[in-house]
Amino acid sequence: MTQPSDLLDNKNIQMKLKELQKAEFWIATILFLFAILVTISNTVNQNYRDFNYFLDEKIPYSYFSNFFVPEIFRVSLIYFSFLLLNFCLIPSIIHKKNELLNYFLIFFLIVFVGIVTGVCKTYSEAYQLVYYNNLQQAYNHIFFKSFSYALWLVILIAAYVLIKQLIVFFLENKNSNLKSQNQMKIDIGVGLAFWLVGLLLWVTSRSALQITILWTLVLFSTIGIVTYAIYYLLPIIYTEKRKFKSYLWQIFLISLVLFQSV
Repeated sequence: MTQPSDLLDNKNIQMKLKELQKAEFWIATILFLFAILVTISNTVNQNYRDFNYFLDEKIPYSYFSNFFVPEIFRVSLIYFSFLLLNFCLIPSIIHKKNELLNYFLIFFLIVFVGIVTGVCKTYSEAYQLVYYNNLQQAYNHIFFKSFSYALWLVILIAAYVLIKQLIVFFLENKNSNLKSQNQMKIDIGVGLAFWLVGLLLWVTSRSALQITILWTLVLFSTIGIVTYAIYYLLPIIYTEKRKFKSYLWQIFLISLVLFQSV
């Protein structure tokens, strides 16, 4: 039975969550405006680290088209992607509202960010075009990196939102889930300890940097999936008496996205 004190705590948590959302919006907006000002300043002062690459390859360079415009697009994509994912798409998926539509919009966002980023890179990194046998090969490389960047951008923002929602979930159920919270801390601690042992093994054996990065990405992804599934997704499915296949589909989609990114 829900106690009046529990209802009051949940109401306070919801109020604090709204305050957090306002703070997130304003912090993101201030950082966005600051990045715009820095970009304008660097353009005026002609401060661009890749400028020498253009000179070395004897390629005409414009601070406006090769630096300012691509950088403005890059910063804007990060800002608007964060707003869209943090305040609209992922919360709607978590609350089971128009799930298919929101999954499609996330996919469209990845494609859009990848295409725009790729086009921008053809200007900001135009000096790389001479490194390849033909333009098609160069464009393939640039756009592949751009789509990888877009995918990682969405994954990182989504991870932030999911962690935030997980914290809110435990705060709302802190009285009834104290034991599960302690167990979650133990499970995460064991996972991190396993990661640290493996990391020390790879470092001491002088393995390639790619192996260390892959080890970290795979293990962190596994810890995140297990924690999300056991302590958040499964309790919700059990409470709402939903079919187990909904759990399998969500875990499958998350695993697929992580597999493609790795």
